[in-house]
Amino acid sequence: MRFKFTPTLVVTVVLACAGGATAASVVTGRQSKDGSVTSAGIKNGSVGLQDAPGPAALADVQVVESAPVDIPAGSYASIRANCPSGKTVIGTGFYNSITDPGFVKAYGTFVGGIFFNNTSITVTGIHVQAICASGTSALSSQSESLAFERDVRQLTEQWQLKKLDAR
Repeated sequence: MRFKFTPTLVVTVVLACAGGATAASVVTGRQSKDGSVTSAGIKNGSVGLQDAPGPAALADVQVVESAPVDIPAGSYASIRANCPSGKTVIGTGFYNSITDPGFVKAYGTFVGGIFFNNTSITVTGIHVQAICASGTSALSSQSESLAFERDVRQLTEQWQLKKLDAR
């Protein structure tokens, strides 16, 4: 039996060969469909950490606690925990016992908080924590301190107004 070449057959063969050649070329992320590339389709060792986008690595992570503070009945206290030189805050923490925490916030190189003691007893051992690390950037210390002082002042004024309204 003799094989007959038709124009349709020739076009089909050419397209099939071109498709294989295209698949062998580099495929970029823009050309791929979401979810179409899986770990099974990636050769082990062909993608490394250098290929992964992300923030710079953190170094020397350290937890710093403020000195414990006692807050008399019906009073408040603002507390700071400062990171060592060259480090900035990456997280916060606090111990408030039975006080009402107004806020605990990161301010670049320190954590600041304000606590209100609305009880009839002195509350002891209140503190904040700064989780600090190298390899991050921060605001200037002057702007950090001004922001903390502003936040403390605003919340203190609100608290004092509530106390006056309660009388």
